Amino acid sequence: AVSVDKTASPLVLPLGATTDVTLRLDGDCGLQRDIVVVVDGSCQMTGDRMVGARAGALRLAQSLDRTRDRMALVTFTDLSGGARLRVGLDAHRESLLQASGSLPTECLPGRGREGRVSDGLRAGREALYGAAGRPGAEKILVLVTASIFDAAAIERRLAGRDTPTILDREHVLYEARRLWEAGVRVVTVAVGPDSISRRHEPDRGLLAAVAHPPSQAHYAAPRAVPAVLVALAAEREREHLF
Repeated sequence: AVSVDKTASPLVLPLGATTDVTLRLDGDCGLQRDIVVVVDGSCQMTGDRMVGARAGALRLAQSLDRTRDRMALVTFTDLSGGARLRVGLDAHRESLLQASGSLPTECLPGRGREGRVSDGLRAGREALYGAAGRPGAEKILVLVTASIFDAAAIERRLAGRDTPTILDREHVLYEARRLWEAGVRVVTVAVGPDSISRRHEPDRGLLAAVAHPPSQAHYAAPRAVPAVLVALAAEREREHLF
């Protein structure tokens, strides 16, 4: 809805004089947004990294415009098919806040090293276009990960052992293209090493290739992840009519 207001100053003036007329337009762009936050739940995200991701998801959920925005939460692990929709787009706000604030910061010992990012992207796409998705809403997928893609396969190749013909990075690019073709804005957040274990850097090159448009690729230290996610909510403040 758009409202129009007109004022003149001065209101009273002699014949032949001029006055300043000000027109003021105020309106609500009315854009709805369906946002799915996809968080890497593998052992690469334990400790400070998951603390930052958890805080970011929670603050984003708290900051969204509840009249127009919806948010879902997906996690994935190092296991094929391990992606899980924790909260759907149609969930109550209280359920979303609880799920966002309770993401585990530890993993079981002996698990794989990198998360199956392609599974997370697939589950995120299904959440956006499932029964709870709104046809006219802007679709946004936010991927938060620190995993090195195909680390185990690379080690097997260096050791002279057999490796899969198709690696997860190929699956990731395939899922990314499906998102792009559907008109989804893909935001990637590559989470840097934590302050304790000093784990490896994330695969920033591939995550930059997944982002759409390219400006949506971000790199952040664990403590800076919340600021990156909250910036999505702050976009509402910059909306304008023209």
